[in-house]
Amino acid sequence: MLQKLSLYYYTLKYLNIIQTQYQLWYRLRRKWRVVSKFKYLYEKIPKDFERVKMEPSIFNYSSYLGKNHFSFLNLDHKFESRIDWDFNKFGKLWTYNLNYFEFINQEKSQIFQSEYKETINDFIHRLPSLSNANEPFPTSLRIINWIKYITRNEIEDAKWNSSLYSQSLILKDNIEYHLLGNHLLENGFALTMAGIYFQDSIIYKEGRSILEQELKEQILEDGAHFELSPMYHSLMLYRLLDTINLVKSNVDLINKFSSNQESFLYFLKSKAESMVGWLKAISYDDGSFPHFNDSTDGIAPNVIQLFNYATYLGVLEKKIILTDSGFRRLKNKDFDIIYKTGKIGPDYIPGHAHADSLSFVCQINDMPFIVDTGISTYEKNLQRQKERSTVSHNTVTLKKENSSSVWGGFRVGNRAKSRIMNESKNNVSSQHDGYVDPVYRSVFLDSNTFIIEDRIENKEGDAHFHFGPNVNVKYVEGNLLCGQGVNIKFENYKNIILEQYQLANGFNKTILSTKAIVTFQNTLKTIISYT
Repeated sequence: MLQKLSLYYYTLKYLNIIQTQYQLWYRLRRKWRVVSKFKYLYEKIPKDFERVKMEPSIFNYSSYLGKNHFSFLNLDHKFESRIDWDFNKFGKLWTYNLNYFEFINQEKSQIFQSEYKETINDFIHRLPSLSNANEPFPTSLRIINWIKYITRNEIEDAKWNSSLYSQSLILKDNIEYHLLGNHLLENGFALTMAGIYFQDSIIYKEGRSILEQELKEQILEDGAHFELSPMYHSLMLYRLLDTINLVKSNVDLINKFSSNQESFLYFLKSKAESMVGWLKAISYDDGSFPHFNDSTDGIAPNVIQLFNYATYLGVLEKKIILTDSGFRRLKNKDFDIIYKTGKIGPDYIPGHAHADSLSFVCQINDMPFIVDTGISTYEKNLQRQKERSTVSHNTVTLKKENSSSVWGGFRVGNRAKSRIMNESKNNVSSQHDGYVDPVYRSVFLDSNTFIIEDRIENKEGDAHFHFGPNVNVKYVEGNLLCGQGVNIKFENYKNIILEQYQLANGFNKTILSTKAIVTFQNTLKTIISYT
C-alpha cells in the first residue's frame, strides 16, 4: 500500500497547475452536461470565406487499400459493410488512426476519390453518435487532414465545410490543457489552420496563441521537442511545416482578419529551423533516427522527406550544438555514438518517456551495432511496460529495477535526474540518481575504440547491451565477444550472459536479436574495438 501511495504521489506532484485545474473543470462540466442534456451542433454554417491556397505537402503512409480495407500499425482490417468508426479489436491507437483520416492524403489517393467521398459523407452523418472520433486529439489531426485534402483537390462542398467548421468549434471548446505537451500543440496547429481556412478570427486567434506559447515552451534551446522522442519531434516538425505552408500561402488573406502575419510567420520559421537543425544532429545519413523514448518507424515522415519539405518552403537548417536536450554525439569515420545524458522528458508530461537514463546507441561503419529496442505497442500491457523499462535499454540496472518508475502505460512516478560532470569532444562523464546509490558512466571515443566505464559504489549491477538485428555476436573467450569485425572486451566483470530479446520493428512487429547482460561489482570497463 505504501509503495502504491508513493507511486501516485511522485506521479501527481510534478503536474502543472493548469493540468489539475482543467482535469477538475472538464470532469465537472461533463457531469453538468449529462444532467442538462447538452449536445453539440454538428451543422454549424460558417460565414462566407475565400478559398485558401496551399503548396504540396508530404504524402502520408499508404494505409487505405480500397473497399473499406485499412492497414494501420501493421494490422489490417476490411469492413465488410459500413465502417465501424469505433472499431476496437486492435486497441485504441488503431481506432484513433482510422479517425485521423490521414489515408485521404496518401500517395496515389486519386484512384480512391469516389470512395473517399462516400467515406467522408458516412462519417459526417454518424459523427454525433461516435465516441473516439469526438475526442480532441483525433479531431485535431482530422481537421488538418481534411483541410489539406479539400485544398489540394479544390473541393467545394457545403456539407463538408459545415462539418469541418463544427468540429473546429467543438475542438476549441475541448482544448487539451489537462494534458499539455504534443496534444496541446496538435490542438494549436489544427485551430490555426481551421482559422485560416474559414477566415475566422476567433478560431485563428485561439490557435495562434497556443502555438506562440507552446512552441516557446516545448522547443528547447538546441531545437529538440521537449518530450525527447525523435519520432514525436518529427511529427511536430511535420505539423509546423504544414502550418508554415498554409500561413505563407495566404498572408494577404490572413491580414484581412488578423494583423502581424509576417512576424508570426518569422516566429514559426525560426522554430522550424531549430527543429530541422536538431533532427539533423540526431539522425543518420540514411534518413533513420535512434528510437529513444517512444519512437519507432512507419509513423512520422522520413527525415529526408522533412528536410526536403523544409527546403521547399524556404525553411533553412539552423546549425545547432546539442545542449539542453541532454543528447550528445561522438563520431569519427567508423563509430557513431548517440548518448542520452539528460532528463527522461518533461516533468509534467512524461507519458512518452522511458527509464533509460545514460543509455546510448552505436553505429559502426554505418551498421546499427548497439540499438535502442524501440516500441511495438501503446496498449497498457506487460510488453509496453517492458519496452519502457531500464532492462530494455543500453544502460545499468541495480537489482533489475527501473531507474525511473514507469507504470500504467504512460505514467512515471519518481524519476531519475541526470547531470554531466565533464565533457569534451570525445569524452562525456555523467551521473544519475535513479537508485539509492548514484550510477556513474563515462564514454570515450578514439580512432578505432569506444570505451564505456560504469561505476556504482559498493554495489552489484548489470550492464545491458542490445545488438542490432544483423549483428551476430559470439563468445571468443571468457571476457571477449566478437561480431561483424568488432571485438567487445569487458574488464572487472563477474558474469556475461548472451540471450535473445524482442527488437521492435514498428508497431505490432518485433524481430529476435541478441543482447548481452554483464554483471559487475563496483566498476565495469567495456572496450569496443573495430578492425
